[in-house]
Amino acid sequence: MKLSILMTVNALVAVLFTVGTLFAPELMLELYGAKTINSELTLMTQFFGSGLFCYAVLTWFARNAGPSEARRAIILGLMASYFVGMIITGIGYFSAILNMFALLNIGLYVLFLLSYGYFLFASSETES
Repeated sequence: MKLSILMTVNALVAVLFTVGTLFAPELMLELYGAKTINSELTLMTQFFGSGLFCYAVLTWFARNAGPSEARRAIILGLMASYFVGMIITGIGYFSAILNMFALLNIGLYVLFLLSYGYFLFASSETES
């Protein structure tokens, strides 16, 4: 797989979650097992969606970037964010705050974390 394909897939996944969190936050909260949904939680979900929108824009416009310190910084930033997101989602799941739907997010975090790690540390594509 090429880094440009990974970033394109990342952008598409981010758009899907962005649409859900911005335009149907109550549905998203229900999917993840929220027991009490109020206006504050709905607003925070939409705020989270704005961050997801940033992932979509960043990965879409960086997908064809050539090897550079900037591209390396983007990959490192994504990896750091996905690692923290994986930990937080895992805590939520194992604390029974989130339901089994959270496993989808954990899987995506692991997939993107390992994939970006490959391009950062093992692939010659980041050097060429």
